[in-house]
Amino acid sequence: MTGPVLKGQPWTEAEVTLLIDLINEGSTFVAAGARLGRGTVAVRKKWISLGTERVGSGEADTVVVPQECLAERARRRAAPQRTLIGAWVGDPPFGYSALDRCAVPQPAKVTLRQLPERAAPPLVPDQSPDETDEETDHGAA
Repeated sequence: MTGPVLKGQPWTEAEVTLLIDLINEGSTFVAAGARLGRGTVAVRKKWISLGTERVGSGEADTVVVPQECLAERARRRAAPQRTLIGAWVGDPPFGYSALDRCAVPQPAKVTLRQLPERAAPPLVPDQSPDETDEETDHGAA
C-alpha cells in the first residue's frame, strides 16, 4: 500500500508555511501533497481550514464597473413600476420585461431588389379595378 508518510499526523508550522508558499507559487494540491508527503485531500482540507485563498483566485479589493452599466442601472431604477405588488415581488419596470421588448415593432427584414429587364411580369397586374371595369364596358358597347 502506497500512501503519504505522515498520514494522520498533526501539521507543523513549517509544513503550513511551506503549504502556503507552494500554493501561492501556483502549485496544485497534488504537487504540494507530494512535496509535503501528505495526501491531496489532506492538503486541500488544510488549505480550506486556513481560510486563505489562492493568489489571484479571490475577489479583488476594488471592482471597476463600466460607466454604461451604471447608466443602465440608473435608467432601470428610474423607470416606473407596473404596480405596487409588481415592485414588491420584483417584476421588471415598464420597458424592461421580455414581453415589452417583443412588443416594440421591429424593422422589416425584407430587402427590395430590382428586377432585371427581361424578368417575367409580376403575377398581380398593375391595373387598378376601376381601369379593368372601364375596359369591359367599352368592349360590351
